[in-house]
Amino acid sequence: MRTTALPPKYFFIRHEGKHLKIKLTDITYIESRKNYSLIRLRNGGRYMALVTLTRIEETLPAKDFCRVHRAFIVSLDWLSSFDRRLAIGEDGAQVPIGDTYARLLEARVLLLNEVRDRRRTSALAPGHTTPRTPGAPSPSTGPNDGNTDCNCL
Repeated sequence: MRTTALPPKYFFIRHEGKHLKIKLTDITYIESRKNYSLIRLRNGGRYMALVTLTRIEETLPAKDFCRVHRAFIVSLDWLSSFDRRLAIGEDGAQVPIGDTYARLLEARVLLLNEVRDRRRTSALAPGHTTPRTPGAPSPSTGPNDGNTDCNCL
């Protein structure tokens, strides 16, 4: 009987003469240091492993981790905010985002924003419009549209 392989929940690294288990849920981000990788954990632990970032990236589940720079992979669960240049984690740590990786990160997370790029709005199905921000005035009415119940200035 053949079974499909499930994504790993952990891996082992050599540390101080023994194999140390690293749970994927404990990883915040991983930083490349030439042929080594510095693995940073939620509890503040840091472990240097003789393995390239590319090899680690091939091992990690893509749904949980994202390469954001040639020298960094972040846990999407740890990520609390980001812009085009920086990823900021739950602990306040900052990781740079490389130009080549910025769009990749945006594609990997669920963004619930109004579409502002006109090229993307033209790709909407006929009859569909871009969603409005809740509480924002509709395009046909302004803040002072004669509604006496409105407290808008």
